Amino acid sequence: MKVQTKKARIEILAKFSYTDQTAERTLKLSKAEKRFALSQMKNAAERFLNEEYQLPLAIPLVINGRTRATFGQFKLLKKGTQQFPKELAISEQFLALARFDDAKQAKQIVMDVLRHELIHYALFTENKPYRDGEPFFEAELARLGISSSGATARRKQLSAVRLDYYEAIDVYRWKEAGSQTISLERYRHTKKDYSTKTRWFSRQRVALEIRKIALPQ
Repeated sequence: MKVQTKKARIEILAKFSYTDQTAERTLKLSKAEKRFALSQMKNAAERFLNEEYQLPLAIPLVINGRTRATFGQFKLLKKGTQQFPKELAISEQFLALARFDDAKQAKQIVMDVLRHELIHYALFTENKPYRDGEPFFEAELARLGISSSGATARRKQLSAVRLDYYEAIDVYRWKEAGSQTISLERYRHTKKDYSTKTRWFSRQRVALEIRKIALPQ
């Protein structure tokens, strides 16, 4: 499930200084948290597939620590000209950021992403249209009250449910040489620090903001 940049309602859930390593640690789960999250998601996934499609969860459900561009992903394995289900992956960073939201709302958002990926899996298994934007897939999302991908064109979306998600933002303090004016710039989080110092200006990464994004209705 991917997201495009759109006008949205933004709520800042937490803010951490980069003066220590607290900020980076917020983007990871402990081993205990991973075990708990996987257990909860696997149980929910098995119930959902059994109730809606009478299918077992026959592929691994994993937490992916490298995924940044998507919150969840249904992965396929290619063998020659054929494709087979490989795994369902949920972003570790997405789960880590969800910890800062109200527990009930966070569970709803995580389950929305998980069920979206499970529908990809179920429809692929049943040899039905399973890709984002395809009318049959979008109709299933609408039927089950699950949001479309944020990357799906609005004209193709049939579900009335809009995607809510979490985002990590780097805050930079910027100052031009010879000026007393200090301004702030915000960029989507990356491990790379874009702080620079020249004779013309200085820029320093000072904080990490954890945001909740609600796409417009």
